[in-house]
Amino acid sequence: MSRREIDCTDFVELLYRSLLGRDPDPDGYAGHLARLRSGAVGCEQLMSEFINCAEFKARDRREHAIDCDDPRVYAGYTDSDLGIFDQFRNAAVRPTEGFVTDFIGSRARVSLLWRGCEGLDGKIHPIPIPSDYHAEAIEWIGTLRAVLAAKNRFAMMELGAGHGPWLAASAKAAELRGIGRIVLCGVEPDPGRFALMSQNVKDNALEHYSITLIEAAVGTSDGTVRWPRIADPANDAGARPLTGSCGGDRLGDRGDPVRCSETIEIAIVSFGRLLARQPVWDLIHIDIQGSEVEICNAFADELLASARYLVVGTHSRKLDGDLMELMFRTGWHLDHEKPTRMAFSTDAAGLEQMTVQDGTQVWRNPRL
Repeated sequence: MSRREIDCTDFVELLYRSLLGRDPDPDGYAGHLARLRSGAVGCEQLMSEFINCAEFKARDRREHAIDCDDPRVYAGYTDSDLGIFDQFRNAAVRPTEGFVTDFIGSRARVSLLWRGCEGLDGKIHPIPIPSDYHAEAIEWIGTLRAVLAAKNRFAMMELGAGHGPWLAASAKAAELRGIGRIVLCGVEPDPGRFALMSQNVKDNALEHYSITLIEAAVGTSDGTVRWPRIADPANDAGARPLTGSCGGDRLGDRGDPVRCSETIEIAIVSFGRLLARQPVWDLIHIDIQGSEVEICNAFADELLASARYLVVGTHSRKLDGDLMELMFRTGWHLDHEKPTRMAFSTDAAGLEQMTVQDGTQVWRNPRL
């Protein structure tokens, strides 16, 4: 037996055991082996066929899913919602040294991510159930629903963008759906994190789309405001405009007040002016550390006239309820929702400081 034949038999057996989790069935094994030996398919094409087969997809979902009927768990989605990931698998995804790549094909430079991501270097992250390195499944589901609802164009805006993960992910999802006209807008106030977003745009080759990056905070009107100077933007999230004395106006990753020693002046851009940049936004992803209700309330009519989907990060139980009341009152439909997790403490300065994990709300506009 030749070395080529040995390699083929080992490879086909490996596909069955690693991807399907079982021994090969005789007929299927013989058929795949014959095609591989004859050159009818190559190794990469055969692997792609296994990854895209119904048996692998069903096994993959079972292994990554959480039990949504468990009363101890509230995921914000049901098992039937997970089928949306099957519509966005990218068989062409390949690992790249120095990057973590997700199942859809967007990637992030590991050297620009936060501490703890070093082990992701050169990895392909599987479907995000119940989460991946930067987001839970509920945010992914909301994003993919917005892409599916788009027609021959896709327009997306990410507010409080950080390094811009949703700009990249939504664009790659739209590409997979065959959408050629893609419009992107990323808004991030911190200069250091804005630089991370700019690099991520280049790393994901998004420059050939109609893309605008704005270094500003989002508010109800244009202006300027003081901002804490961030020494380590990759590892220090949660900043917000300073409205009073420096200490306590900025929150750390766990919602704790952080005292800053230096401030800078940054621009504020009106949410209304951002909305007016496009007649219709298929998706707006909002994560601006507490001002979500304020800007959505100030431009409720404009939002209802121009946005199909909102994916909103929430940061306290009060914000959960306030946003839900506003969106319900103005006619939006809540597709998915996961409340913030909190740990009550009498020593906390407020509800936001009790938050231990942010929540997510996915809203759909029935008028568009």
